[in-house]
Amino acid sequence: MKIHFEPATRADLQTVMEIHTRAFAPESKEMGALLPGSDDLKWHRYMLKHHHYFKILADEKIVGTIVVEDHGEGEYLLNTLCVDPKYQKRGIGKQAMAFIETHFADAKKWSLNVTERNERNQKFYEALGYEKRGMVFYIDPKNIEAWNPLFFYEKEMGRKKSKPRARRVKKTSAK
Repeated sequence: MKIHFEPATRADLQTVMEIHTRAFAPESKEMGALLPGSDDLKWHRYMLKHHHYFKILADEKIVGTIVVEDHGEGEYLLNTLCVDPKYQKRGIGKQAMAFIETHFADAKKWSLNVTERNERNQKFYEALGYEKRGMVFYIDPKNIEAWNPLFFYEKEMGRKKSKPRARRVKKTSAK
């Protein structure tokens, strides 16, 4: 399966909206509301117009999306990384993360949010070097009863994690 990434177009929006709805359905069911934008064509149009919106292709078929917000001065927010459930657990998410980190080579810092209940995605981003910094809350304006706690993650680019140092053990002579 050949994976590549291209800027999304208006013609892609219906397809990517359907993928969003399927991909975020489990979290949306737990929250009692769809994640913002999942089933809203206006949201997808807005993101396409104002942010970096990519489609993920597997053998020329759209299987996911990436939405990146440029906050200036080398700071980027990964708004959305979405892979169709039929294509998950095939390394596409890791390839997508490698793509954005390479494509936005000027990035000094990346940030993203993960729902509190989505432990799988928390582990995914942590394995890629993202660190949990705190919590934010999303309140659905259409249903203020449906609010969702999100963990806020960041990754500073070019910063290597220090390796633990080996402790020196003094040799003692046996008596």
